[in-house]
Amino acid sequence: MARPNYYDVGYQAGPQTAYKYRVIFSRGFIMGGYKSSSPWRTVNRHYNKTDTNYNLGDLLTNSCSYVDGACSPTTGYALGCHGLTSGHHGSSTRIEAILFSTETMLTYDSDRDMKTSRAGFDAAQSEEYFWVTGGGSDSTDKFQFVTDTMYSAGTTGTCSENLLDGGAVEDNVLSHKGYWHDDGAATGAILTFANDTWADWGSLSGGLVSYCTKGLETKESSAFGYFIAHHGNDRRVTKLTYATSSNPTVSVLTDAEPSSIGSYQSETMNCTGQNNGRMIAGFNGVQNNMSQKINFITDTVTRESTLDAIGHDGASSGAPSQSP
Repeated sequence: MARPNYYDVGYQAGPQTAYKYRVIFSRGFIMGGYKSSSPWRTVNRHYNKTDTNYNLGDLLTNSCSYVDGACSPTTGYALGCHGLTSGHHGSSTRIEAILFSTETMLTYDSDRDMKTSRAGFDAAQSEEYFWVTGGGSDSTDKFQFVTDTMYSAGTTGTCSENLLDGGAVEDNVLSHKGYWHDDGAATGAILTFANDTWADWGSLSGGLVSYCTKGLETKESSAFGYFIAHHGNDRRVTKLTYATSSNPTVSVLTDAEPSSIGSYQSETMNCTGQNNGRMIAGFNGVQNNMSQKINFITDTVTRESTLDAIGHDGASSGAPSQSP
């Protein structure tokens, strides 16, 4: 069944050219995740206005972990639902979808599935499509929201890491590109959405080292996004500015995260809001439920216990999405 894309739904709060206000995100959803060797089928939903999280139950048919999510204004997608009952890093093509209006899962449709089986990967999206690469393959899969169907883009990038989730953020404001960082490397790849072509980042400025887990895009006109990146033995919120250069500028927000988290978080399920992002659950030496909110204007992070994941004693690396 075809789903309407961004231009077909009545969520415009500003002119079509005003990307930041075209769709106002009011809710975030996190699907799956894992702790130790146990992957989950649980779905949580939070309201951005109150920063309050709710457990919707075990809605997924297959568990998922070490995966990413994507969304249209009507539907959220959990990518790579491997269905393991023991172990957290399974390879799969399966995609499961939640309908935001009813907060119930759509009937499984193999037309949505990835063309390449992947384990540990990330996605970036425009308003009409999302793209997936990595997870053991540098091939590119491309999903069209209006037809609710996955295709092979026919192009290959340079990020194929499958050990951990390589971070991806998207620039919907200026150049309409997606940015992937390959785990364990100081390089990455840039996908131009208009023609599905790839280019290398080259060496990153700012000292980004080791691996990134999960990207968090923003809706700001200054064009930047965030990674949770490892720097030595620590994890830091890392800002990626890509407005003016083919080699994005990286800045480590060393003091951004609150000390109350106990240690720096990684492997979080990240949901975008208007001026804030939510980093739900994660890993600080052990999978936990602790959540944070990052202010896109001030680059500061606050501990938000009301956003903590519910349903299990710890969850990380599930599939995030957001909705009007």
